[in-house]
Amino acid sequence: MSEPTTHTPADAKLIQSVFNLDPLDWVRFPDGRLVFIAQDGRKFSYTQQQIDQASKNPAPKPSESSPAQKTAPGMSPKVDLAKLMQPDQQADPE
Repeated sequence: MSEPTTHTPADAKLIQSVFNLDPLDWVRFPDGRLVFIAQDGRKFSYTQQQIDQASKNPAPKPSESSPAQKTAPGMSPKVDLAKLMQPDQQADPE
């Protein structure tokens, strides 16, 4: 049997303000976990604790002069997703 979930406009606004994106879809689980799908099709799942932490430090809004952000919502901008997605290449030491 599946867990009961909610889909509220308040969670959509939370995702927009904290993660700076418009989700295609989202769902809140009884344990507080929030799962959403970004416009590019990536799926994200955050615990209530992670959401509370991210709410204290929301993602910066991209400016027209800055390049597109290639980090997952809530991740450090130092994490380059392009490098993570290429398993056969060695990462540059920082």
